[in-house]
Parts: sequence; structure tokens; C-alpha cells
Amino acid sequence: MVYDYAWPFVILVVIIIIFGVAYANAAPLTVKKEIQHVKTQDDMIKSFKVALTLKNRKNKTLENMRVVDRISSLAQFVKGEHNAPAKITQSAKEGTIVEYHFNLEPKEERVIIYDVRAKFDIIGGLKIKPAVVKYKYNGKERKATSNAFEIRV
Repeated sequence: MVYDYAWPFVILVVIIIIFGVAYANAAPLTVKKEIQHVKTQDDMIKSFKVALTLKNRKNKTLENMRVVDRISSLAQFVKGEHNAPAKITQSAKEGTIVEYHFNLEPKEERVIIYDVRAKFDIIGGLKIKPAVVKYKYNGKERKATSNAFEIRV
């Protein structure tokens, strides 16, 4: 019996090409936001840590990165563990706006951690807004956003 292996080979090559094109066109930056160490008292949110993970997935430097994170007007920025923010702005409408500026080297992963303390006793939950990152890649201005979620007690 004679077997024809040409079709399976062609299908395998097409699958490899599809994955190669998908990887080449993938976003160069991933942004992930996590909440750690939520402290509560009597079912009220008192404080928590925000960890923002930025990862450069490409072999080129991401330049002129501007990370903007908004903290609800019900809470306040306390301190950062690793990177000091470039700018902290208070806004009546948006709460506290925290900005970081830096370049991200090829394959570098950077974690920004800071504490947030509630101004008032927060009952029920608190919405966490996504962080927005603007940067230059291959001479073009790009934008990435993190996830948004809600802390529930």
C-alpha cells in the first residue's frame, strides 16, 4: 500500500505560517493589573496594593513609555515600592492620576507596585480602572490598556 504524505505536510506548513504571522503581528507590550493584600475591617475595604506588570514581548526597545493609572476618588495613593512616579495629580472628577515615564528594554518585564488607602470606609466594592500605557514602537505611537475589575467584600 502506498501513502501520500504531501497533504499532511502542506497542512503542517500552512499551520506554521499562520502561527508565525500571528506572532509577528502580536502587540509588543502586555499590561496586567492585579490587586494584592486587600485589608478589610468589619466588611469594609481599608487598603490594598496594586501591581502593574508591563512586559516587552519584542526584541526592540519600547521608548517614551508613559504609564497612566487612575485611582478612584474614594481612595488615595500612598507610596510606591519600586519606582517613584514621575507625576501625581489630583482631579476632582477622576481621583488621583499617577504617571510613570521610562523605556522598556527588549524582553524586559517591569512590575510597578504601590499602596492605596481608602479615604472613607468602603462598603460593598470598589471599581478599579484600567491603566493606560502610551509608547513608541518602530517610530509609531501605540497604546495599550490593562484589565479593569472590581474589588468585592
